Amino acid sequence: MTDDGRARLAWLRLAGGLLLTPAVVAVALPVLPQLRVGTGAANVISFAGATGVAIAGLALASTAQLSRRLTLAIAALGFATLTTLALTRASNGVALLATDTALVGVAWALGASLGRRVQHAGHLLPACVVAASADVVSLVSPEGPSHVIANSDRALSVLAIWFPVPASTAWAPALGVGDLLFIALVFGVAVAHDLPYARVVLCCAVGTALAGVAAAISGVAVPALLPIAGAVVVGLPAVRRLRAVDRRAARWSMLIAASVAAATVIRHRVSSSEIPSGSAPPIASASSSPIIHSAPGLPPGDYTLIAERPGIRAGSVLTSYQQMHLGYPVSGAGFFVSSKDGWILGKNGRLIEGLPTTYPTPMSEERARELAWRAQELDAQPPWLAEPSTWHPPHAQLAWVSVRDVMKASDYVLAWCFDFQGTGVGRYINVALNAATGELVSRDSGIMN
Repeated sequence: MTDDGRARLAWLRLAGGLLLTPAVVAVALPVLPQLRVGTGAANVISFAGATGVAIAGLALASTAQLSRRLTLAIAALGFATLTTLALTRASNGVALLATDTALVGVAWALGASLGRRVQHAGHLLPACVVAASADVVSLVSPEGPSHVIANSDRALSVLAIWFPVPASTAWAPALGVGDLLFIALVFGVAVAHDLPYARVVLCCAVGTALAGVAAAISGVAVPALLPIAGAVVVGLPAVRRLRAVDRRAARWSMLIAASVAAATVIRHRVSSSEIPSGSAPPIASASSSPIIHSAPGLPPGDYTLIAERPGIRAGSVLTSYQQMHLGYPVSGAGFFVSSKDGWILGKNGRLIEGLPTTYPTPMSEERARELAWRAQELDAQPPWLAEPSTWHPPHAQLAWVSVRDVMKASDYVLAWCFDFQGTGVGRYINVALNAATGELVSRDSGIMN
């Protein structure tokens, strides 16, 4: 094949690899919402779609090698796209396609290029251990990048591959930018050292699937590089063959990385033993305490302090904060922070960024209470009217509530939230209504499956 033919083929592979993910997502956006499947199947389809097309696209693109100048230009274009999306906070289908395309492009430009420069396939062994350990530390440590990204909708919106969820209009994130960079690096090493490419791709896919299964079972974020790196090491014998000259440095690097990860996990387990497992404190009254804009261990934002109590560890304090926005609490947002002598031992929670800057005038509490009673779907007279000496009306509060289970800033509306405990009503304990329209936002019986 002539040089022109090779160059043309490289461009075709690169274009096919970079455009595969947005092409599949563009088809899925109008099709998947019409697909009627259960919640479990919808989650599997969304995760498999996001990870499968991203890995396949990177696998195809990584076989193409361009000049350093063109590679850096593609990386710069990807970074510029992600920066623009983060600043504009766009959350539509075009932004979704642009984000996925830019992430795959950046991963190819940086990860695959670095992988081709690895001198020996055995160097992947310490790289896998160090990358997996770093991912554990990053996710478990409150100050780690992965932990911060996982708890920030704004960061997550541009630093993870998103894919539509069947039977809904929601999108769900899957692989993060760090995962994509590492997978592209593995593909670059495979190309440079003639490793069995199909097996390499399969190992990365299996590791990603294991991470998804672990996350689904545990219900928490999982450091995906741990199973991905493990699958690469187990599935590729060439990766486990260290040269004699590299063994000492490799062993020390792996020992140090694994030790740091183990110490971080132990510290997290000790500190998190006194932190509630819920993602955020319960909704607090808007007037319970003054608004604060910063506190140790919290990302910048508006909060109100709910409570402080002694922690399990001697001398430690557990503080709970509720996120506030325009004077009203934000459902599902806030933090539990464990500290001792000014040191942050651990935290758990999330901050919702990019919430609406205005809201329509809410209806009266009396009108909202009438609609909340209708949402109970009961024909009898309200117990607090029939027996006022026994039962009291539901407690009402205005709060920001998401209209979907997948909480994005654009899905939040100001809502009247009613607590029916102690009212003599046993059907739905909590009812939330759009404060402007009265439309039902959510209701639950208080029973967890």
